[in-house]
Amino acid sequence: MTVDELNKRLDRVSNEIQSRLGNTMIQIGNDALYKIKERIQGSGVNAKGEKFKPYSTKEMLVGGKSFRKKDATMFFNRKGLDWKSLRKPGVGKPPEGKHNKKSDYVRLAVLPGGYKQLREISGLQASFVDFTFTTDMWSNIGIVSDVAEANKGIVRISAKTEKEKKKLEGNTARRGNILELSDKELAEVSETFGMRLQQIIDKNGL
Repeated sequence: MTVDELNKRLDRVSNEIQSRLGNTMIQIGNDALYKIKERIQGSGVNAKGEKFKPYSTKEMLVGGKSFRKKDATMFFNRKGLDWKSLRKPGVGKPPEGKHNKKSDYVRLAVLPGGYKQLREISGLQASFVDFTFTTDMWSNIGIVSDVAEANKGIVRISAKTEKEKKKLEGNTARRGNILELSDKELAEVSETFGMRLQQIIDKNGL
């Protein structure tokens, strides 16, 4: 191979890597997200190999919107529930000697076992934290990098709507970075990236 031919092949490799970089990064990002979801939803383990802080068993108040519809019906049909009435948001204390209207209050049931019990009533596993109740958050998380970023080798993973971003931020504040890759996962996606580059190199005879 002459120096001129080598330079041509190197140019082809460089151009092909650049032209494919964006798509490659998107594929790598999706692979990374799959690994994160599989680990967390399958075992409730963070990137350091530790279990996330468990679901709360602290007593909480629940209403119809706390449950999925069928689970709410089953729960509120139970006998012996302990009920509390709270003033609705924005409703102040009445003047002295007067009382709030009944419609100013919301009636909530006491759930002694907290959020963990809520999950159990809903038929969901509660032995470890998987950040999955309605599945809305995980379904909403994906690649949020634009084409320009991907073409520079940058890929970002996050929730895509404001509602799910707030949910993700709240979960992260309580239990740490959910979307962090473990060392093993990082090594695996790096290896995949290297293999795809090597395929381009091999195709051009280098």
